[in-house]
Amino acid sequence: MIRRLIKGSLADLIMSISIFSAFAQSDEKCRGPIYSGKDVTQHAKIIQPANLSMVYLAFGQDIQGHAIIDAVLCRSGHVTDITPVDVSPPKITQFVVYAVSQIEFKPAERNWHTVSQNIRFEFRINESEPSPIDVTKAAGRLIEEIDFMGYRRLTKEEIMTWIKSRPGEVFDNDQLQKDLQAILATGNFDAQGTRVLLDEAPRGGVRMVFDVHELPLITDVRFAGLKESDQADIVAELRKQNAGVEKGAPLDPAKIKRAGQVIQQFFTARGWREVTAEALTENTSSTEVTIIFRINGHRIP
Repeated sequence: MIRRLIKGSLADLIMSISIFSAFAQSDEKCRGPIYSGKDVTQHAKIIQPANLSMVYLAFGQDIQGHAIIDAVLCRSGHVTDITPVDVSPPKITQFVVYAVSQIEFKPAERNWHTVSQNIRFEFRINESEPSPIDVTKAAGRLIEEIDFMGYRRLTKEEIMTWIKSRPGEVFDNDQLQKDLQAILATGNFDAQGTRVLLDEAPRGGVRMVFDVHELPLITDVRFAGLKESDQADIVAELRKQNAGVEKGAPLDPAKIKRAGQVIQQFFTARGWREVTAEALTENTSSTEVTIIFRINGHRIP
């Protein structure tokens, strides 16, 4: 691999030396407190994203891969604590780690101070969707692989605990549909965007691929156009009605709509007229979101 990497121009050689030097530094640790995205006032801002060109240089333009990397955007300005979570194929791991180590960013802030923030990166390299096969063609064949696409906050291992199908078993479409419903029942995924596909496996069996659309977590719920006393009252009402729109809950569009109805009904019952509750979303990271309800209406004296 090294021979292939350094074969070529002097520029390639210099970059190769930089890469292997960076590999040795990838275990750098960030000192001091490290916060999650929900605990900072202002999220870290990526200025220069990861450059994966070295993956193509080392393995060719046709290389396919998928990588999930956990890291810390340290207040020092360095990307530290780089941890590969799931990388396929494994041979690209060091190159992706190097790309992450070179990311440039503006550190997060908390209470007007620069702080360090945890972050998860996901990269797809020439990754294409499977070529679906019909359920009837999968009948009676063995399940060779079970894979997942689209997850960010959760892991393969966590999702796998929610389904009963396993590699080595005979494909059962009824069980497949039960598995899909079990995944959706957790409340972590968008029912409209989550699906399951069947693909030809290398040894003549079936590859099951759950293409999940993970819902971001709500990190904050705000209300525009209300006094503080009214805000406290509506928060209590939303909890009483079990609306499911609160800090730490997945962002479910159906629940957001229901919360808007609860807000309208609450203030209408208090004598307000022409009440509207518009829900706005503010993405604070790839896995987190703030909900802002903009409430309008006329309060009767």
